[in-house]
Amino acid sequence: MPRSALIYPATATGGITVAIFAVGGALLIWLERFAVHGPAEFVFAAHALMLPAWLAIFGQLHCYGAVVLRAVARGHDDPTPPPIGALNPFGSAAIPLTIGAVAATAWCADAAVNDAGGAATILAVLLVATAPALVAAVALGDNAASALDPRHSIAVIAHGGVAYAAFAVVVAGGYACLFWAIWYATGLTLPFVLVAAACVFLASQAIGGAILFTRRNELRIDTDFSPEQDVAHVIAENERELVELMTDLHRLAAVDRNRQAYARLDEYLARDRYRNDARAHEALRQFQGRALRLEHAVHYIERLVAARNASTAWMVCKRCLDEDEAFRPLSDTSVIALVAHATTADARYAATLLADFVRAYPASSLHANALFRLAQLKIDRLGERADGYELLARVEREFPRFAGLAVFRDYAERARAGRTG
Repeated sequence: MPRSALIYPATATGGITVAIFAVGGALLIWLERFAVHGPAEFVFAAHALMLPAWLAIFGQLHCYGAVVLRAVARGHDDPTPPPIGALNPFGSAAIPLTIGAVAATAWCADAAVNDAGGAATILAVLLVATAPALVAAVALGDNAASALDPRHSIAVIAHGGVAYAAFAVVVAGGYACLFWAIWYATGLTLPFVLVAAACVFLASQAIGGAILFTRRNELRIDTDFSPEQDVAHVIAENERELVELMTDLHRLAAVDRNRQAYARLDEYLARDRYRNDARAHEALRQFQGRALRLEHAVHYIERLVAARNASTAWMVCKRCLDEDEAFRPLSDTSVIALVAHATTADARYAATLLADFVRAYPASSLHANALFRLAQLKIDRLGERADGYELLARVEREFPRFAGLAVFRDYAERARAGRTG
């Protein structure tokens, strides 16, 4: 049980609210029981006059219960002053309507208990299961009137999960205590019974708030003491945006509007300076349009290389080569950076890129570098030593300045002497 379940009823505001309910409620109950012995017209007039009084007395307690539930659900275990006007049951039409729904639920439950079976039982079960969701939706909503939309109550039930069952039992139990005291308590002890029932009700609201706090992320409850809340909101919003984006891209790719699709994707990624590149790449791996997937990959690789993350870029490049052997990175410098991360296991990928380097990048100044790296791969890792020696000779013929570098001369001498691994 949260500490607030005991603290909130004991605060000054809580004590005044309970006292108003107990004293005012006792006077109204005694007046009602006296009135029933008079003429029928007097009984009707008395009930008509007492209805606004009951709404005021019961309503202010209900409103304070909503304040307690909202505060605890947002992480405030210590009492916080209620906002101005929060205890006014006439401040919004949503409050009387909510109280009416709760009263109808209590009446149906009482009828079901006393009548045991029939339509009242079915209706009572339905109302007891759903009325707490309405109470929570109105209490948590920034706009009480809009919270009456059934979709808000459905969202509380759906996102509350298994915890909603416990919440419904606790909140319904609190209201049941109030209505039992109003309907069945008698004698001079009536005010004290009402005090006890009000305290139980406020405690149930605090416990209900604590239950909702455990589902704060799913229910999107704004909290002050939950740093993960903001993170969860951002993640959920990003996922929603990405799903919508993929849906749009599917539609565009389906009608061969790939250029427009990539422009849409790049606009989305550029908004956050391409921080969602990895997520987009993973999402596109499940994408049916290969052209868009590879076009994003070629730019993604460039950004990874520029960020000095060539190892990840090499992994992405290998996936693309598996999908399309004709895939090539956008720039010659990226190819050189990528193949530097090749191991014996993936040397074939590097050889594919380097063997096509001169054709793919005809204006590059790195032709000699690429041929030299290809020669090293063939001699050291692929076991194609004859081809490797031929490439070394080609470098010496076509790029004498590069062949004059110490790193090339030393390697060529060792390779030809058979001393490389």
